Amino acid sequence: MSDENIYSGDERSSVSITPPPANAAQSVVRPTFDPENNPLHVVCENPLDFRPALTATLNEIQRIIDNDLQDGQKLIVNVGEAHNLPIHKGFQTALINGIKQKITPEFLVALEIAHDGYPAHIHPAVYSNANNFSPLSPYGTAFQYDFLGTDKIRTIFHDMAVMQDGGIDLSDTATNDFISVHFPKLVGQSLHGKQPGGMAVRNFFMAEKIWEQPENIIVQLTGLSHVLGDKRQNLPSETSLASAINDMAEQKGHPPPYILNIMPLSEGGLDLTDIPEAAHRHFSDTVIIEGLDTTSSVIEDYDSAGRLEIDREQSHLMKIWEASGASDNLLPKPDISFEEMRRNAERAVKQQEDLKVLRFARQVIC
Repeated sequence: MSDENIYSGDERSSVSITPPPANAAQSVVRPTFDPENNPLHVVCENPLDFRPALTATLNEIQRIIDNDLQDGQKLIVNVGEAHNLPIHKGFQTALINGIKQKITPEFLVALEIAHDGYPAHIHPAVYSNANNFSPLSPYGTAFQYDFLGTDKIRTIFHDMAVMQDGGIDLSDTATNDFISVHFPKLVGQSLHGKQPGGMAVRNFFMAEKIWEQPENIIVQLTGLSHVLGDKRQNLPSETSLASAINDMAEQKGHPPPYILNIMPLSEGGLDLTDIPEAAHRHFSDTVIIEGLDTTSSVIEDYDSAGRLEIDREQSHLMKIWEASGASDNLLPKPDISFEEMRRNAERAVKQQEDLKVLRFARQVIC
């Protein structure tokens, strides 16, 4: 911990890491949903300045560690996102950096990416291949992954194997074995990763992978609809990621984890009214964020390598960086070029391949 406390006392706090300017005013309240299950509610008045949400979230994590977390108990922070919003990627990256700098370097980041995706799909944006190009926050995602790699933050891909059409890849051994054990009635059935059945199976798969990790603090980055469910898509709370993590703990005989859900909501995206009523039981351990920028980076007009959209998104992320405190911000400056990120990714892939060769050689020698 640094000398600058981000939390003090045993009540929920809104102490700033870096005091926001007037145009970054924040409102942190507990609206009355249920007397026993009220979320921490953060409203960002400047849509491009996520510092109010970042401060409140870091304070809440520190409060949980200091007062609520039991010895050996896992803290799992489910950070929801709209995949197409650069500000969500910026907020997540700053949050990860804040945890490392202000709280502890001992944590794991889990990404909603197919577990068999490394290295070929470390992220399509990193390889600038138009055929594999992601239409969702290409620069922000690549920038986040570059930060995770260059800062050597332990990261796993732990989603099910998914085919290009969105169907769950039953030819993948780990995926098929999991379904056989936990969802035997679905064996051999065609499942789409975004439909209710496929989403449920994926949530439980990710939950099992989380419980296989040794770290006590895990930051899970995933789509908002996974976290607590989504009435718009007929995704019930009972099969949400939050519920799956608890259920899997019970199946495996682990102590119940402490789950903190971070939900940046917006009109046009996942709204408060879209969260199933049954999920409100999780609200006492949820930070609801409203007021953030909703500028989308979905690719609609780009050249063969996506350069047009990448440049546009990088420029917008730079505006977010400036509005959120510039050099005083926990978000690293998004000024690295796409080509440099691509080279970093290729270098990381080669290092992984060299390491595998070295391990194999040692096994042979021994």
